[in-house]
Amino acid sequence: MSSFRIYILDAYQRAVSRYPKQLWILVAGSFIQALGWGLVFPFFTLYFRQQLGISMTSVGILLSIFSVGNIAGQLISGVLTDRFGRRPVILVTTFMHPLLMLAMIPGRSFVYFAVVGFVLGLFDEAFSPAANAMIADLVEEPDRLGAYSALRIARNLGVVFGPAVGGYVASISYAYLWAGAAIFLVAFFFIALFFLDETFGGVTTVERGGYGVVLADRLFIRFLVISTLVFVFVNQMALTLPVYLKEYAGLDERVYGSLFSVNAAMVVLLQLPVARLVTPLAPGRALAMGSLLYGIGLGMYSFTRSFAWALVAMAILTLGEIVMSPVLSSYVAALAPEEHRGKYMSAFGLSFSGVAALIAPPLGGALYELNGAFVWYAAFIFLVIAAGAYLKLPSARVHSTDEVERRETEKRHSQRAGL
Repeated sequence: MSSFRIYILDAYQRAVSRYPKQLWILVAGSFIQALGWGLVFPFFTLYFRQQLGISMTSVGILLSIFSVGNIAGQLISGVLTDRFGRRPVILVTTFMHPLLMLAMIPGRSFVYFAVVGFVLGLFDEAFSPAANAMIADLVEEPDRLGAYSALRIARNLGVVFGPAVGGYVASISYAYLWAGAAIFLVAFFFIALFFLDETFGGVTTVERGGYGVVLADRLFIRFLVISTLVFVFVNQMALTLPVYLKEYAGLDERVYGSLFSVNAAMVVLLQLPVARLVTPLAPGRALAMGSLLYGIGLGMYSFTRSFAWALVAMAILTLGEIVMSPVLSSYVAALAPEEHRGKYMSAFGLSFSGVAALIAPPLGGALYELNGAFVWYAAFIFLVIAAGAYLKLPSARVHSTDEVERRETEKRHSQRAGL
């Protein structure tokens, strides 16, 4: 036990000494932001269902509208991040987040929540491409896996407290919940405003190719398709699980909030040590391992009728999350040419906060209304399939501008030859 504790402490000490100050400022700000989001994100589904008294399918439509905003925000953010830099995008998004949280309070109609949800979605994930591109600017391979792990730890450390507190606050008043979230989110804006510096020097070829460069990368598109499949079912943990636990297992909001706190606590404790263990593995093997663990954990919820069983399932799927998440971001950073990092990160964000999040709510809602357990049966089956697909991915290659130009030239020549 003592050697395990020493290993964890050593992993953290190495990270603190290795990474630049700018990274830790971003990590600290992300921790405060996570406190705000952690208060509210597990309870969106319950809030809409209780506030409007609508079916899970209708709740799914509202969340899909939010995802449409995510898609638009991601696409716009990727271009702006590469054109104007990382910092301006981060400032605009962190300024809008608290205002939109406060806008949730007076909502009483489906149309109102649809409009606010779309705008919130627009600014929500627009933050991620800029933040992930900033990390890629600051940290070179092979240290990026640890850097993305540090960012995840900060976000999950905030979630350790957020859902547990949010469950109690939600049982009193959802208005207090939105207001509390806004306080934390505005604090992150001021950290970004006064302490976060620009990391992007600009590249002369930034406008060439646009998202066409991303779409022409066959390996990256293959990776996105597999990851989208994974995230469709991983998203059910936040969308369908709270309602399932309450209506099928008889467990209330406080239990669900506690499960998310356990998830976040495991990430905080184990993310960096596991990242060190996973670093020597081929990315495809690490991603396959994570997908399989995710599938087993989610599949176990089909039998859940007690807190103990729900806790074991959460622990298993959290191990899958710990293995997969930093590898996903690091893999994208390695594939992306420097001048297109924002767009690559944006396209990757679309796989989980855009396309997958658009599909997941209505799919999960429809499966749930047929039979609640069907959601978890499907999750197990499709995540096992995804694990096999990940195994076939080659190791990430670091693109250069010359390589991108060569591929574009070869494509033009082949098109001319076809004529």
